[in-house]
Amino acid sequence: RRCTELQKRLGESESMLEGEKKERSEDQSTAKKKEGQLQDSLVDLQSQLDQLKQAWQMDRGALLAELEAAKIEQVASRRREVAAEGRSREEAARRCEAENAIQAQTEELGRLRLESLETEKRCAADREVSHGAMKQLYSQVGSCSLFLSACLP
Repeated sequence: RRCTELQKRLGESESMLEGEKKERSEDQSTAKKKEGQLQDSLVDLQSQLDQLKQAWQMDRGALLAELEAAKIEQVASRRREVAAEGRSREEAARRCEAENAIQAQTEELGRLRLESLETEKRCAADREVSHGAMKQLYSQVGSCSLFLSACLP
């Protein structure tokens, strides 16, 4: 009778052990899936950050090229202005138009500089957001690794 009771308890213990093994296996599978998802998210965020950096560099390069072109035009306009001095009233009117064009270009240049600064600020903010998201993902990956370590024998 005692032997039967012990065999019964042994069977129950083995059944519980199998259940715990099955749970542990399911937990490990879930943790691995989550870790894979987090890795994919991390890769996506890195890709987005790279795209933002590339777009920012392109915007900045275009703005610098426009700035250089405006400077060249301003110098050329000034040379034309100097050559026009001492000429007739029509030439003086043309000089005035050139000055107006230079003023408009200078204003446009100022606007482009402001846009460039705003773009740089947005990029910096995007980098901070991406950096924060990457930190969070690394933290989650670390948590998953700790969880997996706890699940493994």
